[in-house]
Amino acid sequence: MMKSFREDVSAGAPVEVLATEDIVTNRGSVTGKWVLYILKKNDIDESFRSVLVKQRAAEPRVYTTPNGLVGIAMELGVKEIKIPHAKGQSAFWSVDVSPDEDRVGEDDDSEGSPSRGG
Repeated sequence: MMKSFREDVSAGAPVEVLATEDIVTNRGSVTGKWVLYILKKNDIDESFRSVLVKQRAAEPRVYTTPNGLVGIAMELGVKEIKIPHAKGQSAFWSVDVSPDEDRVGEDDDSEGSPSRGG
């Protein structure tokens, strides 16, 4: 399921991050509950959302710390990570699917490449 989720996001599908509880802070520790949804369109152009579920289970994967959310956002390649703070609030993540200019020539063997000693 996560593989399909990653593929959809890398193809440009946005992710909805839904807070299912308010954020709680206690002695510098922050907790909450968040569920991730992929937003897609079906064959007849109707929008729908699909929840990310736990592997081998039919229940949603729930993230309980901001660190967990940041970790999955980084794995997905999200550039701007937004985290909703109150129950019922949503934030939306997306991945830039355009070619990254910073990566052009990254793997080529052009002159002056440090790996070639030049």
